[in-house]
Amino acid sequence: MNKVGRILRLKQHKSSSTINTVLQFLVREAYRNVPFYHRTWGAAGFRIDDFRGAQDLQMLPITTRVDLLAQGLPDRLARHVHPGHTVSRVTSGMSGANFEIHMNRSELAFRQFVLGKRMWHNSGRRLPLTVVQAGSWVPTTSKSEITVRRTVWGRVIHISRRLGLGEQIEAIAHSRPSILTGCPSSLEILACEMHHRNIDHIRPRIVIARGEILRPQVRELLADVFACKVTNYYSAEEIGLIAWQCPDAPEIMHVNRAACVLEILDSEGMPSLPGQEGTVVVTNLFNRTMPLIRYSLGDRSALLNSAPAECNCGPDVETILTPAGRTDDIVVLPDNKQISPRVIDDLVYIACVAEGMESRFCRSIRDYQIVQDTSTLIRVLFLADGAPPDKLVATFTEGIKSLHPDLHCALASVSDLEPEESGKRRRITSHVE
Repeated sequence: MNKVGRILRLKQHKSSSTINTVLQFLVREAYRNVPFYHRTWGAAGFRIDDFRGAQDLQMLPITTRVDLLAQGLPDRLARHVHPGHTVSRVTSGMSGANFEIHMNRSELAFRQFVLGKRMWHNSGRRLPLTVVQAGSWVPTTSKSEITVRRTVWGRVIHISRRLGLGEQIEAIAHSRPSILTGCPSSLEILACEMHHRNIDHIRPRIVIARGEILRPQVRELLADVFACKVTNYYSAEEIGLIAWQCPDAPEIMHVNRAACVLEILDSEGMPSLPGQEGTVVVTNLFNRTMPLIRYSLGDRSALLNSAPAECNCGPDVETILTPAGRTDDIVVLPDNKQISPRVIDDLVYIACVAEGMESRFCRSIRDYQIVQDTSTLIRVLFLADGAPPDKLVATFTEGIKSLHPDLHCALASVSDLEPEESGKRRRITSHVE
């Protein structure tokens, strides 16, 4: 294991001094060995001797996927690294452009160790684990749509989303998962199909949703169908596990300080006030092969000064609100005021409660998508067998009007909602800049 990995594994980032030690080491290594950072930071007037730790991160420019994709791979990798000697993970994300994250094997092992430890903790601290990833992306070059990997924790089984729903459910049942995980939209579709077929014999210890926003209605559905606890992880291919749901306060998450430093920035690029929503920016603490330093994920969240009273996880944990969506999920009103995707999500839920569907939302209207075409028009596409009920339409329309009198909406039922290439399903898309 490399130097960074040893520090992180031994200390587990309980102290600010440990974080600063690791950050100093990573920033110096990136400045000396990664052409992109050496060139970009030098142009910004950065002096490596001035950097002392997390308090100095503001000295460094924000990095985006677009910035990194504009460079050749050798510019993004440390000089001593040969691409053929790395392992990679691919993320497509909001732009649809594939972005390869490169690591060496010890860095990947550390990333998997941190994730596995958290899963083990959440599933009752029993081994071995059988972790089933539903709706996985399996390469087209693979000889099987189901892959099995052995780990120190047990088995990790990936079931391809290209399989039919019946085949996916059969494969999950055959695997006898202790942990079932996947994107909320994939798990929701599986759960709805299982309910429709009266399948009730798949009983994991826990369902772990990750990679998308987990709405309360979907959490309720998964808990009902799989008869177990449901928890939520905030993760990204660029980092791995970023934060996990507090077991006592589901509306908040605790940052994985073993893997990253997390910042929340306002529209001017400055730190947001506690409780104020902003853009999530992360620094990967274990990847020297392809460092990601002050990397904007484009997600929206808020740092909290302190955890709620019901949280019993200790005073030293860093706490954020469960991410609300992405920066490009922001709805822009006719007066240019920006609205968080949380607000729009809440309007849909309120409308469904008014129709009496709060306890079976995902079985009456299985899913929805919101598209803002112009500053005055929002379309809501409901995945449902029939037209949206009149009362639901009226309540949602009233809610939209309360945001701005010139904002109009159109609601329609559709038979399918196309996911992104990554398999995720965008809840809100705005075409207004």
